[in-house]
Amino acid sequence: MPRAVYFDVSALLGLLEGDGAILKVIEDSVDFYTGSIQLAEILGAGALRKKKVAKLRLLMNNFTVLNFSADDALQVSEVIKKVKDSGIDYAFETLASIAQVLRRSLTLVTKNTEMSKYKDDTFHVKIV
Repeated sequence: MPRAVYFDVSALLGLLEGDGAILKVIEDSVDFYTGSIQLAEILGAGALRKKKVAKLRLLMNNFTVLNFSADDALQVSEVIKKVKDSGIDYAFETLASIAQVLRRSLTLVTKNTEMSKYKDDTFHVKIV
């Protein structure tokens, strides 16, 4: 059964570049999510030219963009504890992605192979 998927920064950038593996994920999924923090990171970094920013805005019409809520913050605190206990070091936007994915039972789509180190029975990740 197809799952709803959540695109992190690396997956969104890959989507903008037309990465075939990420396009396949789009074909095989039912709903698409990302986070406002991830969009802020992409847009705030200034790495995208105006043309790519316009393309990203168009793509977001097909995504549900999740704002970071108080419940997400509580979930992040659990994720941080688990990450520290296991010795993994993730950036905050990565922790936010994991929290939003866990709270909503989504599959995280990423190009970041480090995500496979996070272990949780309810965490689903698709590394492309």
